[in-house]
Amino acid sequence: MKKVLTLSITLLSLCAFAQQTITSISNGIATNPLVWDCSCIPQTGDDITINHAIQMNSDWLVNGSGSLTVSNTGSLIEDSQSRSILFDGGVVFTNQGTTEMTNFAFTNGAEAHNYGTLSLDTGLYVDQNSTFMNHGLVKDVDSTLTQGMFMNEGTYSQGDFLNEGMMTNTGYITADSLLNTGTLNTSAGNLTTYDFGNTGILNVTGSSYIIVNDDFWNSGALYLAAGRDIRIAHDMVNSHQSGTASVNNDGLIEIGNDFSNIDTLRGSGVFCIANNSLNTGDVKGTLDICDNTSVSHFDANTGNIEATVTNCTTGCSVGVEENVLSEKEISIYPNPVSTKLNIESDTNYKMLLVDVMGNVILDQKVVNTLDVSSLKTGVYFIKFTGSDFSKTLKFVKK
Repeated sequence: MKKVLTLSITLLSLCAFAQQTITSISNGIATNPLVWDCSCIPQTGDDITINHAIQMNSDWLVNGSGSLTVSNTGSLIEDSQSRSILFDGGVVFTNQGTTEMTNFAFTNGAEAHNYGTLSLDTGLYVDQNSTFMNHGLVKDVDSTLTQGMFMNEGTYSQGDFLNEGMMTNTGYITADSLLNTGTLNTSAGNLTTYDFGNTGILNVTGSSYIIVNDDFWNSGALYLAAGRDIRIAHDMVNSHQSGTASVNNDGLIEIGNDFSNIDTLRGSGVFCIANNSLNTGDVKGTLDICDNTSVSHFDANTGNIEATVTNCTTGCSVGVEENVLSEKEISIYPNPVSTKLNIESDTNYKMLLVDVMGNVILDQKVVNTLDVSSLKTGVYFIKFTGSDFSKTLKFVKK
């Protein structure tokens, strides 16, 4: 993690009162009794509903059996100061409107449901007994530390993300760096990060894929399902000091620079490697190792490679979008695509559609629109050829 998550929460000291159900009746600051139907200031254990524009002018504690709900007509926005809220105990926070704060912390069994827009300037902390669920948009988060249950089916960005608990993704997560030391299951949408480190359990299944814009380091257990794709712009290393790091690849892992395997690779998928490759560990199953700079499986090998492992039978290539043999341009869109893939090119060209295993799906003249609705989710390549021209493009079927 590039930054250390810090949640500095100064709690508003309040007297103990009986729990109340309190609703806003007008816009105003949170500590003004006239904006609440009780003509009072909400206390730590109250059930609070915000239907108006409330400005948070103090740090806040919500604990015990209390709750805080921002409705779809309401907003809770901090003033010019850095404001923090601690949700502690059996508290439920629900945001259906707009909430803008500096820090949020959920501890001792607290629970969050975000359906609207939640903006946190600095940090989000979820302890091992608490739950955070995002169904909407969470943005501008500088640092996230989750030790409990984190579920995302919306959009979550950005900053540094450390997962030490149970994380489930079916939406879209963008991070500066992501470190998983717990369990991370992503089965839809995608994860995009600059650097990715996995020392726990990482499962990529369903229709999900991962984009790493720099380096990927695995010292835990990685499983990539068939038809799934991990795209790494720079280096990948699979290694643990105890020799327990493993990658089970049934899909496609694209590595834009160097790849080192010190421990175990297995599966039925493809490794596409742009530059140098090293193996000192075990390579098992029916993997296809395709190193663009090597005539054998790896540039350097002192490990064990089972006889069932093939050497670049798929013919895949990292960065193939740039392998142009002429000045003529071809483009495909949208990408990812679900039903119709639009193709802009000379219709006199031929096109060859193959999957990541090298299986030819069609071989024909170029068309302007290609129906891909019957294809399984996954990564595909289209090779366009003419008398003096060759270009290969990649697309993702979602």
